[in-house]
Amino acid sequence: MSDALQTDGSDRRLVRRRVAIGAAALAAVTLSGVVALYGYRRSTTPMVPAIEFAELDPGIARAIERAQKLVEQNPRSAAVWGRLGMILRAHDFIAECKVCFAEAERLNPREPRWPYFHGLTLLMGEPDAGIQRVRRAVELCGDLPHPRLRLAEALLAQGDLNEAHDHFLRALQLEPENPRAHLGLARLAYARDDFESSLDHLRRSIAADPQRKTSHILLAQVLTALGDHEQAEHELRQANTLPRDRSWPDPFVVEVERLQTGLSARLARANWLLLDGHSEDAAALLSQIVRDYPGSDQAHFLLGQTLLRMGHLQNAEPALRTAVRLGPTNADACFQLGVLLYLQEDLDAAFESFRKTVTLKPDYVLAYFNLGKCMQRQGDAARAIDAFRSALRYKPDFADAHLNLANLLAEQGEAAEAERHRNHAASLAPVAGDSTAAPTAPFQSPPANQQRRE
Repeated sequence: MSDALQTDGSDRRLVRRRVAIGAAALAAVTLSGVVALYGYRRSTTPMVPAIEFAELDPGIARAIERAQKLVEQNPRSAAVWGRLGMILRAHDFIAECKVCFAEAERLNPREPRWPYFHGLTLLMGEPDAGIQRVRRAVELCGDLPHPRLRLAEALLAQGDLNEAHDHFLRALQLEPENPRAHLGLARLAYARDDFESSLDHLRRSIAADPQRKTSHILLAQVLTALGDHEQAEHELRQANTLPRDRSWPDPFVVEVERLQTGLSARLARANWLLLDGHSEDAAALLSQIVRDYPGSDQAHFLLGQTLLRMGHLQNAEPALRTAVRLGPTNADACFQLGVLLYLQEDLDAAFESFRKTVTLKPDYVLAYFNLGKCMQRQGDAARAIDAFRSALRYKPDFADAHLNLANLLAEQGEAAEAERHRNHAASLAPVAGDSTAAPTAPFQSPPANQQRRE
């Protein structure tokens, strides 16, 4: 009995030792698996792109740093990688945003934004790779027209006319009057010397989007190829009157543009508001900008210009004076201060501002005109005539300068020359004024950055 008991106890101890050894081995295997998995993830997850913040706009730096921290906290999230990529792309960190978009697509291969943004970025320097990514986005987007049209345009630029044609046609099936699709097919037909087809698509594109300069230029080329030179010249003249083409609507790209921050982006946003007639919104935004960037002469200038256009002269004056102090070579700020001083009846000070403006920018037409207005009101006809002549030297078709000059010349007994300028003014702008009275208000320059918008 005792031997049997001893034998049973020995067996139990042996079993316990084997179980312990097995558990240790299993733990070692599990631990090695965890380590291997961690090592695999470390090897497949890229490092968060490093950005040099030393000379970066503080607003941009803060936006990027916040997005970087989110990626560090959530390295397996496609959304946070993608957002970091979008912020970097919005601020032209091209190489860095590619890393982010590639990782976002790897983590979520069903989201079309990541290959689309990646592809659009690659198109700038690696068109074949870019087309591949945009093509993938189109597959994921289905019937959304803007990625398909962007792909078609990239293919056309690379000379792949057949696939480009298929995508343009599909876009038209989805939206039969889409001006971008018609313009793309017009370009494609022109490349194939099918001028009649190109003409048809151009007319339909222009009917839907009459202000697009590119369409009128291509129409002139097509009409020239068809032998209609007179109409081609008309289209070229029409194109020359149109502003620079705006980008085609693209909801995905708008998402990136909305992430732009920093001084330049916020000033551009305020300028758009001003151009679109939302002066109060522009003034509110600009007031915040000058608080955030008190050393920016451009911010103070645009605020002063906005308040001046709203008729708030008292509030505009400190902003414009600050702009001139911070930016002593800012001709636009100096000019707008002159306009304000003129409206406040401080003609001597206004004259000095306009004189300084033309010193900074010798071809500043409106400053010469306003110099003439100051001298005209102060009774200095000779200097006023010189100022209006200077304005016309840089802008011969300036109707109001011709008219003011004509009135002064008539007062000086120069009837023949006065009549020539008066007739010229009438031919340029028959409603610019009458023959006896000139406008009393100074001219203001257009809103800042208007040329960039166009």
